[in-house]
Amino acid sequence: MDNYRYKNEERVIWLKDKEALAKLPYVYESFVTAGIRTGPVRPPKGYMLIGYSVLKKSVPRDQPEGFVRRIFTLKLIDDDQEGLTLGLHEYSEPERTVNPSKVEAGKPSN
Repeated sequence: MDNYRYKNEERVIWLKDKEALAKLPYVYESFVTAGIRTGPVRPPKGYMLIGYSVLKKSVPRDQPEGFVRRIFTLKLIDDDQEGLTLGLHEYSEPERTVNPSKVEAGKPSN
């Protein structure tokens, strides 16, 4: 991904407190097109939004549909006995994940 997308970020908003984030070994990182520069973004189906980037006010639209923004999610797992739960891999981090404690606005996570 082009570094200019990171440079357009003003800050990252987390929807979990620091204590809850510290317990997460990873979150999924992806880029989505949103109609606005700020505010929460709808996550892909099957995922829960954990955090999102807020873009600088001077950033123009990337596409006719809006602005390309970085989001952080966790996958929802359908557990027959307990309903939907957040799924974390027990033994290894899946691809496209980052440590939430190391995420900084304006910088690539890895």
